[in-house]
Amino acid sequence: MSLGDIITFAIEIAFTLATIFIIVKALTLRRALVDRPYRARALWSAIGASSLIALISTGPVDAVFGNNPTTLIPLVAEAAVYGWLFLGIYGWIIVNNDVTLAADFLNRDALSWRKGGRILSSVVWVATYVIINLPPWWFPASGAVAAAMNFFANVVSSFIFFGVAGYGGAVLYISYKRVNDLRIKTYTRWVVLSIVALLVGILATFITPEVFIIFGIPFIYCMYKSVGSLAIRTHTLTV
Repeated sequence: MSLGDIITFAIEIAFTLATIFIIVKALTLRRALVDRPYRARALWSAIGASSLIALISTGPVDAVFGNNPTTLIPLVAEAAVYGWLFLGIYGWIIVNNDVTLAADFLNRDALSWRKGGRILSSVVWVATYVIINLPPWWFPASGAVAAAMNFFANVVSSFIFFGVAGYGGAVLYISYKRVNDLRIKTYTRWVVLSIVALLVGILATFITPEVFIIFGIPFIYCMYKSVGSLAIRTHTLTV
C-alpha cells in the first residue's frame, strides 16, 4: 500500500467517524423533537448524512466485486450499497421539500412539486435504480439489447441521477427562499448547501475518486450545522 493509499484510507476513516457522530446527534435529537414533520427531518438527516458513508463504500465494493457483477452475491452487494446511496439521498430531499413547502405561509408550490413533480421524480428515480441493478442474466450478453442496457447504466442513469436530484434540490432552494421562519430557514439553508456539496462531490468522482475528499469536508460541516439548527420545538432532553 502506497503512502497516498494510506492517506486516503485515513481520511475516509475520519469522514466515516465524523458522519457517525452526525447520525447519532440527529437520531438523539429526533427523540427530543415534538412535531412529527421535524422528527422525520431529523431521521432523514441521519440517512442523508449516511450517504457519505455509502459513497465511500462504493470504492471497496467495486474493487472486490467489480463494476459489472455477474453472480448473485456481488450483484446483491452492489445493489445494496448503491441503493443506500440512491434511495437515501432522494428520500432526504423529499422529506425536506415537503416540510419546507408546508412552512410557506402562502402555501405556494415550487416547480410543480405538489402537482406531480414529487411522484414523477420519485418513480423515475426508483425505476432507474431498479433497471441498472437488474440481473445481467436476464439480458443477452451481446447485441443491441446488451449495448442499450450498458449505455443506459453508464450514461443515461448518470444524467437521470443528477437531473432528478438537481430538480429536488431546486425545489428545496425555491421553497427555502419563500419561508419567513428564521429557524426553518437556517436549517434549510444548510440542507441545500449539503445537497450541493454531496452532488458536486459525486460528480467530481467521475474525474478521479480522490477528488471527493475536497467536497467531503464541506458536506460534513453543512450536515453538522443543519442538524444543530434543527432543534425548533423540543421536549426537555439532553441532546
